[in-house]
Amino acid sequence: MRRLPDLRSDRLLLEKFPPRSKSKEEIVWVSQPFPSGQAAIPPEIVATTLRFGGGLESGFDAPEPLPNTCAMEFQPERLAQQVRFIVEVDRLKEIFRQTVLVNSRRRENDAEHSWHLCLIVLTLAEHANWPQLDVLRVLKMLIIHDLVEIDAGDTFAYDTAGMANQHERESVAADRIFGMLPADQTREFRALWDEFEARGTPESKFAAAVDRFQPMLLNCRTEGAAWQNHGVTRDRVIARNSHIAEGSAELWAYAERMVAEAVAAGHLQDA
Repeated sequence: MRRLPDLRSDRLLLEKFPPRSKSKEEIVWVSQPFPSGQAAIPPEIVATTLRFGGGLESGFDAPEPLPNTCAMEFQPERLAQQVRFIVEVDRLKEIFRQTVLVNSRRRENDAEHSWHLCLIVLTLAEHANWPQLDVLRVLKMLIIHDLVEIDAGDTFAYDTAGMANQHERESVAADRIFGMLPADQTREFRALWDEFEARGTPESKFAAAVDRFQPMLLNCRTEGAAWQNHGVTRDRVIARNSHIAEGSAELWAYAERMVAEAVAAGHLQDA
């Protein structure tokens, strides 16, 4: 049985062949066996073939030259703006939600919530209603969509009065917070936030589905802590979260089972 070469010990010889033209020269790496006679790469396989100045006639093309990544002139003010934004959004870690953590039972903060959503997307993207989902776009929406709560605060999902002007308050916050960035990133972040709010694309529908699924999951794993604290009933949970199905029918079916189990266990009032 032949084996692949151990590059730490097999001897690779560099053979230089005469150039085929004045501007080209071919260099071929070929593998030779150990003196002990053990076979290295089969003789018909050439480990690496390179020809400077053009592609390979063996069917492989030489790689395109790398783009000049230093073409953009360094802009210190751009970097300063971006760093100011990064420092500002550290405040998200101090915005607390009504849901509580499974183990410590302390209230979850917005940064933890955003991280958890992104991890859920990476884990559950296969259950989206669309097989060709732009997962990176979903992650971008979820990592920035709650930044507005630095100014607007967290609005509890079942706070009817607070939800009446929630979008207006958060829109003003989006103008300020995303406006800290350079103009091109301001436009990009705001467009992502608006897309999430509109729920008109497959990516925004799945992002919204995950955003609703996660607090339901935490409630069901904490004996309905936030639901019980605020007197939330089954009908309100269903009405609030049913659009999960727009992003993932499978997640919504799972969520419905969780709700039924919570009612049966006495962790959620039936109404």
